[in-house]
Amino acid sequence: MPSLEAFSRRAAAAGSAAIALSLACASVPAAAETASATLTIRVAVPAVTLLKLPAHHVDVELSAADVARGFATPDAPFTVEVLTNLRDGLQLELACATAPCEPGRVLAEDGSQAWHVPGGRGLRRHTVTAPLRLPISRGAAPGRYRVAVQVTTLGP
Repeated sequence: MPSLEAFSRRAAAAGSAAIALSLACASVPAAAETASATLTIRVAVPAVTLLKLPAHHVDVELSAADVARGFATPDAPFTVEVLTNLRDGLQLELACATAPCEPGRVLAEDGSQAWHVPGGRGLRRHTVTAPLRLPISRGAAPGRYRVAVQVTTLGP
């Protein structure tokens, strides 16, 4: 049977995370005896949040009525896939990065400025589908646009 040290070396060489325990063993006495030991293991779980953007943009058909109103609604909602282990969850804020949008925040159709990703225990996957309301710059010309969207994560 391979030793714990040999196993640890092989696991580390294979790129795996290995926990090596050092055990101090006394020689086995001739007569049967009882022994006890205490082992303390501490584990730290780092906070993890990964975002996957299936697309970094939204397509919008801008009409003269949209320009007069000051906002437009893209053809389809914006989707962000989130993998996180944050207990309190997090907020996502989206912003326009290109014309014809006004730089800054993008509003949800209901007027809110951030989307909540729920928290909990363990690593969880969430898909946030955000119908958007894009603020349009004054003087923008009607037409078809591909608008880049920037995603920012905020605390819970």
